[in-house]
Amino acid sequence: MIGVVEIKQGIVLVWAVWLSMVTLMNVLEALKALGLVPQNWKTSSNWPLMLRITGLYHPPLWLVALLFAGVIVWEAVASGLLWWAFVTGSLEVATAAFGWCILLWGGFILANQFFMAWLTDPNLVAAHRSLFGLCVISLMAIRLL
Repeated sequence: MIGVVEIKQGIVLVWAVWLSMVTLMNVLEALKALGLVPQNWKTSSNWPLMLRITGLYHPPLWLVALLFAGVIVWEAVASGLLWWAFVTGSLEVATAAFGWCILLWGGFILANQFFMAWLTDPNLVAAHRSLFGLCVISLMAIRLL
């Protein structure tokens, strides 16, 4: 029988696996942008997306690259915390992990507003809002169940 503890662990596991995949795909995307992996590899496509979204203000390429690297590091930290929470079953670590995730997607929501992303990609804006909300709901579920 599946109990509340298993449901909580399942929520953390799904997020840990998913965010790890996102992080890996973004790392591969960065390596592709640097010419270190073949261009025909299937990756996240987030680098061209970032170039398009940030292009509103014509920032220098190094700044966009720094932002992309920051996102990858943030995702990696959140992924690591989620895996740590899953392995240990620690409610405190899970809370911290979802806090990092909520801040990540909240940052994207703010960036969407700043770069007026809805003009070029309204689906992206909706996706970031959804991920933010799903992380909040997941945190509430593991804390309140």
